[in-house]
Amino acid sequence: MSVGAAALLAAGSAAAEGPRYTYVDLGYVNLDFDDIAGIGADGDGFNVGGSVAVTAPVHLFAGYTDADVDVDDFGFGDIGVDYTRPQG
Repeated sequence: MSVGAAALLAAGSAAAEGPRYTYVDLGYVNLDFDDIAGIGADGDGFNVGGSVAVTAPVHLFAGYTDADVDVDDFGFGDIGVDYTRPQG
């Protein structure tokens, strides 16, 4: 069996279990503002976030983004609770 076929079988069995809401997410942010209100600015930064399943339909999530832009530095976060209604 090829590696690709094995990966497709593994992905198919994972999809059959349904979505999972416990994860950690890391990322890079690249900003390019082209002449917004007469200001052109570029910058970069990072983001980190994640989610934890509490019960099957409920999970908690949080995240934070920090960026250094030519005109200013900023950071913002989010936190919340999500309910996913079962389909069907």
